[in-house]
Amino acid sequence: MPGIYCTVEGCWDSKESKHRFPNSNIYPELFRKWLDLCNKKALFDLPPNLVYSNYRVCRLHFAEEDFGRNNRLLKTAYPKLRLPGIMPATVSFISISLSNTKLLVL
Repeated sequence: MPGIYCTVEGCWDSKESKHRFPNSNIYPELFRKWLDLCNKKALFDLPPNLVYSNYRVCRLHFAEEDFGRNNRLLKTAYPKLRLPGIMPATVSFISISLSNTKLLVL
């Protein structure tokens, strides 16, 4: 049986724990936020109940403060880490420090 993979665009992790999308009937704004942050274009055209039932986001995309007792995801949590199109702070810092470097063309 194949592993369940993370829905976030560019993430292929199958070993971390996975978390179901919020129920769109109960938390429509939060469901939409998760959908936007995952940036998986194919999901935008699917019915919300299908996304809720069949797609997951792995633990790597949530901060430690998003988890409560027994390591369960809080109802207000949304993916914040390792998202597509968002550069980590270290990469931004490196690009800034390199901007003052001169290029030598041979």
